[in-house]
Amino acid sequence: MSGRTRSCFHRRASVTHRRLRSLRRGVQVGVDPFTIRSVSILQLPRTAGCLVCGRDNPLGLQLRLRVDDASGVVSVTVTPGDRHIGFTNVIHGGLIATVADEAMVWAATWAGRRFCYCGEMTIRFRRPAAPGMALRFEASVESSRSRLIVARFQCTDASGNELSSGSGKYVPLTPQDNAIVLRTFIDEPESRQAAAILSGNQLK
Repeated sequence: MSGRTRSCFHRRASVTHRRLRSLRRGVQVGVDPFTIRSVSILQLPRTAGCLVCGRDNPLGLQLRLRVDDASGVVSVTVTPGDRHIGFTNVIHGGLIATVADEAMVWAATWAGRRFCYCGEMTIRFRRPAAPGMALRFEASVESSRSRLIVARFQCTDASGNELSSGSGKYVPLTPQDNAIVLRTFIDEPESRQAAAILSGNQLK
């Protein structure tokens, strides 16, 4: 390899390294981040009795939520059935609101590293959802302060059409109450890394 070729190679490697570092900081640098950021998707912990994620709740949805550690975006997909309707062939808005709140509270929790109560939630329903439709929810944080975190969500169908969207205001728990919630996590291999991050003991 000639000196000129080595110089070009090192310059390109240096640019690639800088791009990787920028992506880890969540900065767009002109390359598609999907393949790099996909490795930062973590499965969030579950509890036993939660209506949305509870593993052992026979009346619950038993959903598995995930978070992109690079961006803080929380996502989950749910496919409601006939037992979740309001009007005939229309999924009840209360179910949409419940999953939206779950996604937003996890986004707020991940941003502040502390669980939260929902103080206020606003939803705009644009299109009805029907039984059997795969609904994708994504939630992220708009602003974060020590006593109040504002999150937003969007619900889309399989084609990416927006069905509903909204925002919520979340109030972090006290450290004592947060510790109680942390102790309710079910120990599962796939969610241990996220659980460790939330508890302040990130896995190496």
